[in-house]
Amino acid sequence: MRSVKDIGIEIKQSIHHRLTLEFDYENKTRIANPHYFGRTTADNDAISCWQIAGKSRSGKLGCKTFSISKIRNLKVTERHFELELSMESPPKNFLKIYASAFKGENFGND
Repeated sequence: MRSVKDIGIEIKQSIHHRLTLEFDYENKTRIANPHYFGRTTADNDAISCWQIAGKSRSGKLGCKTFSISKIRNLKVTERHFELELSMESPPKNFLKIYASAFKGENFGND
């Protein structure tokens, strides 16, 4: 099993190169385009994504936040994605942004 740190590195790379992620979360396979990686107000590292396929608890796709500690079987695909412009503003519950798909922003190695 990969460490949270290793998963974080892979997520930063996928954001930088705008590559779609596939992973399991709460026993459901998700396919999502990561736009932000950061620290939430709940003191968790998380990604804010546009889920494009797979299952979800709500049954809906679209903007979702996933806690890194709950991600399993992460795979960075070779599929490039276009930015979802409705996600241009960082999530309000993110206190710190480690990486952003917008404007090539990457904010350190935390």
